Amino acid sequence: MTVWRWQRALLLVLLIGAFAAAAGLWYLYRGPWLRAAQFPSEAEATIQRFVSLHSPSRAHYETLAAYAIEGFLVYAEPSYAMAKYPGLPAGGARKAEELEGFSRIAPLAAVWLANRPGTELRLSSGGGVDVASVLRSALIAGTDPRHRDYWGDITDRDQRIAEAADIALALWLSRPTVWDRLTSDERAQVVRWLLQVNGKAIADNNWHLFVAQVNVALAALGADHDPAAIDAHLARTLEFLRPDGWFADGPEGPVDYYNAWGFYYHIGWIHRMNPALLADTVREQMPKFTADLVHLLGPNGMPIMGRSVCYRLAVSAPLVFSARFDPTALPPSEARRALDLTWKYFLANGALREGRMTQGYCGDDPAILDNYSGPASCLWSLRSLIVALHLPADAPFWTTPASALPVERADFERPIAGGNWIARGILETGDVTLVNPSPLPADQTRLVRVSLLDRVRSAVRGRASRPQNEAAKYGRAAYGSRKPFCGCAR
Repeated sequence: MTVWRWQRALLLVLLIGAFAAAAGLWYLYRGPWLRAAQFPSEAEATIQRFVSLHSPSRAHYETLAAYAIEGFLVYAEPSYAMAKYPGLPAGGARKAEELEGFSRIAPLAAVWLANRPGTELRLSSGGGVDVASVLRSALIAGTDPRHRDYWGDITDRDQRIAEAADIALALWLSRPTVWDRLTSDERAQVVRWLLQVNGKAIADNNWHLFVAQVNVALAALGADHDPAAIDAHLARTLEFLRPDGWFADGPEGPVDYYNAWGFYYHIGWIHRMNPALLADTVREQMPKFTADLVHLLGPNGMPIMGRSVCYRLAVSAPLVFSARFDPTALPPSEARRALDLTWKYFLANGALREGRMTQGYCGDDPAILDNYSGPASCLWSLRSLIVALHLPADAPFWTTPASALPVERADFERPIAGGNWIARGILETGDVTLVNPSPLPADQTRLVRVSLLDRVRSAVRGRASRPQNEAAKYGRAAYGSRKPFCGCAR
């Protein structure tokens, strides 16, 4: 063979290799994969209709819940215990990531069943599905060690501990249609799996609420539980309390929006399941926190900062809880406006598509996606919707017209002691800014984008390799809602 032929053959091999590598990277990091193509295009119209509404009704929020549930059905395994959502993987245990695909949608499916005469969901693609049967199937398969979709035994510092909290909540929310219809053996099997959270080593932060919530839900269901675990984990959680109702995420942890979706969300449900628990926190601390939080939301989203940015739609969950527990502290009409504006803003900017929650602030953005976040992790964004839909249709939250938020009424400057910030609102623009009195130098807070090397390293190692960007998330001089520090990649 001539030298020319060898060169041509080598060039061909290199081109094929480069094409295969590019295709592999696209498949791993950009493509929504094959199942996303199966999501019915008819359902996507739900998003545009919602965004176009001046004042969405409860029925419109129910259609969003149906959209998310239909997405789960597309990505779920036949048993429904697991779901393979497309997106950037975290690189942890595969089963734990696929469990998130069920556990984080389960409370929404459960609350969709509440206050309804039946259990069948009519799909936008035609036909229907029995949501109660879906939940039951997932619970039985996921907690059966003999099943191929068994969720696995719970070990120390296991992601399954976090997911167990959502599963236990879903059981309590759907008790008339799911829990009450399980056989005694099936109940015992589910309870055995959930009780594994007790006695395990956990992160010393909001994870204490996960263990407490599992046991509180089991107690509310009349099942075996550990009262001592409830007391110990709630007591430790309250040690993280900071001024004005804010929590640090552990003794040395940060103060950020985890207060909304990782603390008060669980506090609200624990108190809802057992009103004797956390009563002082709900009565005294939650109103102070929500009084601050309502100043951070407006027509341009929120001045996002910190980690887990992709949970962004859950930010109004504590406001809905607060309006329920004490309407004199926060009017339901303001909580409703916060929910409406948040969902409309983020849906208009690509937060929900192909039946999945995108992995960024607006659309997908790996630069701000934490290494612990996988394809289904961002479904925690549904938490505000779950709290709202649990309210009955005749609740003042749904029947009272929404009223303006603070930034829609006047300019303001408000110190937020819990996070050591100053919040500034501008009526004319609707912008809210968080001012950091102790910023890092500007040249240290640049947002680092994900490089091709990061993507290759992730593919080779089998786990996420993304820039931490901690300085950009916490150290800037200011964070504005109109121009978020992470941009608004769609």
